[in-house]
Amino acid sequence: MQILGERRFVEILADWGLHEAEGRLREILPSELTPAAAGPERVIEGLEVAIRNRSPLVGRLLLAQPRGALRVGLAPEEGDALYIFDGQTLRAWSTAILAEETPEGEFVRGLVHSDVPVAGPFVCMVTVPDGDLAHPKGPIVLYDGWHRAAAWFKHCQSGRPYPILADLILTNGPDPLCPLLFAQGGDPA
Repeated sequence: MQILGERRFVEILADWGLHEAEGRLREILPSELTPAAAGPERVIEGLEVAIRNRSPLVGRLLLAQPRGALRVGLAPEEGDALYIFDGQTLRAWSTAILAEETPEGEFVRGLVHSDVPVAGPFVCMVTVPDGDLAHPKGPIVLYDGWHRAAAWFKHCQSGRPYPILADLILTNGPDPLCPLLFAQGGDPA
């Protein structure tokens, strides 16, 4: 992992909300929640979208007690150490979503078959209660970008490796649901 710079938690949430508003939620957001194309209110509007539309995940991140955040570059070999917020490994989830005959599966297959590298950033977290990123207490867990992460992972597996951006939220404790999920589906250590 290459550390590219520091971020603020609220910046990550605002960017997440803007990404959602311009992507998956574009057709269903009420007009009063649609962020402006530019202007000083855009960041606040993105934050509003994230809080209202991704509140279960934002709540889990808040319960883990954010202590800081970084923009990082994830190397291809780090893909096997990533987990989706539901407790699955990125490897297992990538295989499952690519086999699905759903719009989501079709979307990921389209990304995989494209010659264009997948774009980040992903939103993820890691527990570092002592602040030492070299000794995390558990895995890196993805909260946003798992479809893109699946395609990136498959690109890397198929001989097209490249690093990808991630916004990594550093927390004092784990996501309160992750230990339960990991206990059912694998060992996150």
